[in-house]
Amino acid sequence: MIGGPDWGTLRHAYGSAADVPGMLKGLASSDPVVRETALDGLYGSVHHQGDVHDSTIACIRPLCALATDPAVEDRHMLLTLLGSIAESAQCVEPPAESLDPQTVTEEPASPDTDDEDTDDEDGEMLSALHRQAAREVLRTELARMTPLVADPDPAVRERAALLLARFSPDRHRVAEALSERVAVERDPEARQGLATALGALLRPTEAGEPAPAGVPAAASALRALAAPDGDPGTVLTALAALARGLPEQLPADVPTRVATVIGHVRPFGTTTPGTPRPGTPTLLSHLRTLRAERTADAGGPDQERTSEALDALHTALGDRVAQRHEMVLYGLRHSDPAGPQAAVRRAGDLYNGWRVPDPAPGVALLHRVLGESAPDLAHCAATELLDCRLPLDEQTRDAAVGIAAAGSYTTAPDWERNLPGVCLQLLAAAGDPRTVDLLGPLLSGRAVPERLPDWCTWLGPHAVRLGPALATRFGQAVAELAADDEAPEGHIPPPVQRTALALLAAGVPETGEALTPLLEALADLADADGAELHPFGAQLLRDWHRLGAAAEASAPLLHRLTRNPSAAARVGAAHALWRLTGETTDVVPVLASVLRTPPGTYAAEQARHHALDLALDMRQAAAELTGRLRELTAAGEPAARARAALALLATAPDQAERAWAALSEAWQEERSVRPTVAAGLRGIVETTPPAAFRTLLRAELADVRRLGNTGNTVGRRRYDCARDETLRADCAALLTVPGA
Repeated sequence: MIGGPDWGTLRHAYGSAADVPGMLKGLASSDPVVRETALDGLYGSVHHQGDVHDSTIACIRPLCALATDPAVEDRHMLLTLLGSIAESAQCVEPPAESLDPQTVTEEPASPDTDDEDTDDEDGEMLSALHRQAAREVLRTELARMTPLVADPDPAVRERAALLLARFSPDRHRVAEALSERVAVERDPEARQGLATALGALLRPTEAGEPAPAGVPAAASALRALAAPDGDPGTVLTALAALARGLPEQLPADVPTRVATVIGHVRPFGTTTPGTPRPGTPTLLSHLRTLRAERTADAGGPDQERTSEALDALHTALGDRVAQRHEMVLYGLRHSDPAGPQAAVRRAGDLYNGWRVPDPAPGVALLHRVLGESAPDLAHCAATELLDCRLPLDEQTRDAAVGIAAAGSYTTAPDWERNLPGVCLQLLAAAGDPRTVDLLGPLLSGRAVPERLPDWCTWLGPHAVRLGPALATRFGQAVAELAADDEAPEGHIPPPVQRTALALLAAGVPETGEALTPLLEALADLADADGAELHPFGAQLLRDWHRLGAAAEASAPLLHRLTRNPSAAARVGAAHALWRLTGETTDVVPVLASVLRTPPGTYAAEQARHHALDLALDMRQAAAELTGRLRELTAAGEPAARARAALALLATAPDQAERAWAALSEAWQEERSVRPTVAAGLRGIVETTPPAAFRTLLRAELADVRRLGNTGNTVGRRRYDCARDETLRADCAALLTVPGA
């Protein structure tokens, strides 16, 4: 089999495939170093970065023959390679023409031409042909490999089950074989592999083929594997498979079963040493070392696979929040397969991505973890409390104050990310006035946190007491810039930007004397070159009115900036003038100009959004823009249409029907616009919204997912919980308007 094709005429990632027969022979060696070196060589050549070459196709039959030979060791690793090749073969739609796999593997390639030397179009076609041929060869070979599910080697049984479930052409036969195997399989990892494979059979294949006719048998087998007296990893995997593929057959007592099986997992940190394997100078050996380290961090192999199965169950349960919350509470109160930090992170994942109806029990447990645990675990709890914007009770605030006050802080960037720093942020997010006394002394001479302006916003009226400390740090940042001889003209480093924006967010009027010269310098620099105002200048203008009387003195500068080439600068200056003086002479022409100009860049699109927001703020003072606003309710992306509709509703009440229709359309088209719409409506609506829009508000409040959560749970995604909570509050308030 190995000697079949003329390997010298085939190619892999590094040229001629003449070396492949030696690698294939190495797979059958009795020496584990030789076997691993050979397997690593195949991954790096015939399957480099997931590619499928003609040599990859030629390897499939020899690999399948070796994987079914009981005399060969490490056959489960060969099945893993075959699974990776099969996965790659599914990635590209087959070309319009069909090609005989034998033709692809036997057609000679020029020894002086690699696949990389073909042009892009020919290369894509050749790649598609290779993948199609690989699929055909695999279908033929896998159809003969079903007996591997009963192989004497449990690792082979485990890998074979999933490979066949996902890629065998005879899914009905595979379903029957796996279902029959459940009654006799005793190895825990192989049983878990059966649960994973049966779950894969319940879903359509990558090619769109429906689930096999053997689904009833597969479902029955999964219910047996989900019995609470089984191996924890297997039970959780079977429950996940049912939740994903046959939710109507999912047992009603899922949280109880989870609690039962987790209680059977060996305590975190107890490991069962495996048979040591000699290291080799290969990527496979390096990855094995990394996996061993990860397994140790998870508490051991049993704990790791059980923890991964619990993750999969949470993912499969998805929006079934009540069941997931019970599981989270058990983990926080008792144990988690991967230890207490994993339990805290699981709680954070749920609270951050979903609107749990009654999070109070879990929040209380996180409070206790923060106040009573070792630093690493407390830091984990503090981070989740902050990311999820969960409320703090008085006792927890006191604990956070104590940690922040006793903490040690570096002067380097990210100094605020250790446990004391996260507690500082927690207190700021809670609007606790004690934050000011803790934070003020820390600012001088330290790296300026990226979110310092946000902290000042969170602190509300208390932030003004940070004025002296912020002014000092701003002065230091300006002095550092002045002393930097290599700084390019017009460069505004982050410390200057962050402290200036923090001063504005804190509403410290006395700082107008410091910020006005900065804005004037940016304006002078722009005028000298006939250029747009620095983007940071436009940022300053958005909150310039917070300076009060000091900002009023800069009215001539603001009028000047309404003529700057930058749309963002013109709208920012117009916004400041309106908020400070209420005059419209220079304001309305700016808005009309920006709203007439098609936005060609992201910055221009944002300037248009700001202009529409200002028209909403001006209400009937912007009535002369009504015609353009009406046009914009039917043009552009949903965020712009929604803002135009809000402004139209505020400036021209007689256009209410048109405005509400546009708002409803944008609301349903893109969920991300809903906070803007709800907040805007809350500021202008004095009577009940139309019945159809009230239905939309109620549907949003009934949605269990946080804003931005589309159900994609790959990785640890983080959502803006504060914005989501504001949206919910605005929706509820709109439903309590008289008549609603």
